[in-house]
Amino acid sequence: MNSLATRIALAIVIVVLVIVALISLSIARTTDRAFRGYLLRTLQPQTEELRRTLADYYRTHGSWEGVHDALRAYLRSRNRQIPAFRRPILVITNEEGIVVVGTAGIRPGRPLPRPLRPFATPITVEGREVGRLVLLPPGMEGVHLPGAERAFLDQIQRTVVFVALLAVGLGILLSVILTRTVTSPLQSLARAARTLSQREFHYRVPERGPEEVAAVARAFNEMATALEEAEERQRQLLADIAHELRTPLSVLQANLRAMLDGVYPLDPKEIAALYDEARLVNRLVDDLHVLALADIGQLPLKEETVDVGDLIRQTTATFALAAEARGVHVHTDVEPDPLLVNADPDRLAQVVRNLLSNALRHTPEGGRIDVRAFRQDGRVRIEVQDTGPGIPPEHLSHVFDRFWRGDPSRARETGGSGLGLSIARSLIHAMGGRIGVNSQVGQGSTFWVELPMLTIGSGERARERSSG
Repeated sequence: MNSLATRIALAIVIVVLVIVALISLSIARTTDRAFRGYLLRTLQPQTEELRRTLADYYRTHGSWEGVHDALRAYLRSRNRQIPAFRRPILVITNEEGIVVVGTAGIRPGRPLPRPLRPFATPITVEGREVGRLVLLPPGMEGVHLPGAERAFLDQIQRTVVFVALLAVGLGILLSVILTRTVTSPLQSLARAARTLSQREFHYRVPERGPEEVAAVARAFNEMATALEEAEERQRQLLADIAHELRTPLSVLQANLRAMLDGVYPLDPKEIAALYDEARLVNRLVDDLHVLALADIGQLPLKEETVDVGDLIRQTTATFALAAEARGVHVHTDVEPDPLLVNADPDRLAQVVRNLLSNALRHTPEGGRIDVRAFRQDGRVRIEVQDTGPGIPPEHLSHVFDRFWRGDPSRARETGGSGLGLSIARSLIHAMGGRIGVNSQVGQGSTFWVELPMLTIGSGERARERSSG
C-alpha cells in the first residue's frame, strides 16, 4: 500500500468508480423519469375525454352512484383509444377527496393516496368541483411497471450497468498503464541513485516520461555528471598533492639520511638547504589550507577601506628587484584619485603578488609587465599584463584550476605549485569581486581583478565600522 504506483492506481480507480456510479445512477433515474413522463403524456387526451364523460354522468345522475358500471362500459367501448395496461391506475374521487372508483389496489371509501394527489384532474359541473380523476400508467409514484414497459426500462438499466462496468474496467487498465508510465522513470532514478551511492558516477538514467519526471531525470544526470567531474578532480587533486609533497619530502629524507650516515657534513649550508625544502612544504600546506577554508566559506577576512592605488604601488615596489634580476621591466599606471574598495588589504596584496609572480614566471628576459588600476562602471579594476607567450584558447578555462600548468612537463621550480591563481580566485570571490584573464598566443596575457568601488563617504563610514 505504501507503493506510489499502488496509491496512484487506487486513487484513479476510486475516482473512476465514483464518477461512473454517479453517471450511471443519473442516467438510470433520468431514463426512468423520462419514460414514465412519456407514458403520462400519452394518456392526456384520454384523460381529458374521460373527465368530460364523468362530468356528464354526474350532471345527469346528480351523484357518483353507479359510476363503476358506467365506467366499465365506457372503457370497453374505448379499449382501442386507451393503452391496454395490464393494471392501469384509474381513480375517481368525490368532492371530499374520498375514492369512489379505484384500481391497482386503491380501495374505494378511503382518501386519495398522497402520492397521487398531484396527478388528480378536477371534474367540474356548472363551475362546481364534484370530484377528481386520476389516470396514470402503472409504475407512477411507487407502482411498478409491468410487462413490456418494465422490460424496456430493465433493458436500458442493464445497458447502463454494462457500460459502467466496461468503463470501470477501462479505467483500471488505464490506471495501471498510467502508473507504470509515471513510476517506471522514478524506479530508474532509484536504481541510479543506488548505483551512484556505490561511487559509479558514470551511470545515467533515460530522460523519458512526463515532462516533470523527465526534468527530474535531466537534473539527476546533471548531478551525476557534476559528481563524476568532482570525483575526477578530487582524484587529480590528491595525485597532485602527493606529487608536490613527494619531492621536497624525498629531498629532506635523503639529505637527513646522508647526514646521519656521514655522507654530508652537518654544516649551516646543508641545514639551510633542508630549511628551504621545509619552507616549501609549509607554504604548500598553507596554500591548501587557504583553499580548503575558501571552499567551505570560512576564510577569515579583515575587511576595511583600502586604497587600491597605494596597495599597487607598494606591492610593485617590493617586486621590482626580483623583476630586475630577471631582466623584466615593471611599469605601474595608477589613477591619481583614490580608488577605494572594501577588502582585506593583506589578502588583496597576496592576490596582486600572485598575479605578478605568475606574469614574471612567463615573461622572457627583456620583456615587460604593466600593472594598471583604474575605475570602470562603478568598480575598481586591476590589470596585470605581461609580454609572455600567451595562453592557447583551449587552456583558458583551466587557468584558475588547482595544480594546473600550461606545460605539464614544467617543474615546480619553473612552473610554480599551480595554486597561486586558484588562491587568487578564491580570495577575490570571498571579497565580492571578479577575476579573469584575456590572452592571445604570441602577444601575452592580461589578468584582471574587479572589486566594487566605494565613494569617499562610504569609505569613511567603513573605516568607522572597522575601527569600532
